[in-house]
Amino acid sequence: MEYCRRLSRINFDGFGCYNSTNPISRHRFCWRRNFGEFGAKKQQGKRGPFDGSNNEFVPSKGWRRWIWNVENAVAMAVFGGGSLLVLSLGKIETVPFTKRKQLVTDSRSAFEVGGERKCEEVKKKFKEKVVDPVLPESVRVRKITEDLIEGFRRRSRKEKWHLDEFDDEKCLKVEFVFVDIPANRIASLPGGKILIFCDLKNHWERVKDDARLAAFIAPQIGHSVARHYEEKLMLRLIPSIPLLILHDCLKLAIIDNSLPSRLKCLRFPFARRMDAEADYIGLLLVACAGYDPRVALQDRERMARFNGDSRLEKMRTQLLAIHMDEALSIYYTTHHH
Repeated sequence: MEYCRRLSRINFDGFGCYNSTNPISRHRFCWRRNFGEFGAKKQQGKRGPFDGSNNEFVPSKGWRRWIWNVENAVAMAVFGGGSLLVLSLGKIETVPFTKRKQLVTDSRSAFEVGGERKCEEVKKKFKEKVVDPVLPESVRVRKITEDLIEGFRRRSRKEKWHLDEFDDEKCLKVEFVFVDIPANRIASLPGGKILIFCDLKNHWERVKDDARLAAFIAPQIGHSVARHYEEKLMLRLIPSIPLLILHDCLKLAIIDNSLPSRLKCLRFPFARRMDAEADYIGLLLVACAGYDPRVALQDRERMARFNGDSRLEKMRTQLLAIHMDEALSIYYTTHHH
């Protein structure tokens, strides 16, 4: 009976304090301190925190007190709304071959327009150096590219990836732009635009093996297959949400100049991962098209020596060597058929 009386008294005191019109007394009430009297010995003349005694009660701390702050509530609303905005603009897809989950945008037309605009800028800049697409070099590259894309589609049907979007002729539509300058590099743009900067007389004519040319082109097609440009856009959009919170809620003007440049370093690990993933997909595309994938490893080792054996090139070479057995098994299966 004593236990029941004490329990009812504590509940009644707590309920009356909580419904009190005095905000100070309601704020100073602590359930943990009140219920802690169960294990204490019975004290004469002390019925609780509001009996006139000299006991000090610290205001309760926790998420309830934090959420009542106006700035915190606004920050949570902005962050939640920004997260919903990011999820509404993008969708989660699975990367072929690697089976990695990624968050990409759902608008291909915008990327095609951006890639077309950038390609036109390059053509205007190197107007006299752009090679005619009807020349044998361009025809050869288009033929090898068609082999790589067709090998990917065969592999997707075999693995039952259910990628209906890659069966469309408009998708994976690759366009090459040759620029005859003394350089040896390749770059890809959104929308399937691939820029090849190469000296046709001194270097391009020496590449007689189609496998070497396929290994040179395949990583750029791997970027298009994995939709890395759409993923990069989401990586640029996600850091803008805390920037908006800090700028609007905390009123920090220095964010506009210093913090965006510092956040660029967050994209470097993702860019390296995308390059390694494109190398892996390109290696398997070369094997699916019926070309020897060992040529890709040889070219990567040669490129590593040309760049001074940098740590990044060594890492990419080691990753290709790790997946060489898988590529060779695909190559032998495709070559025999």
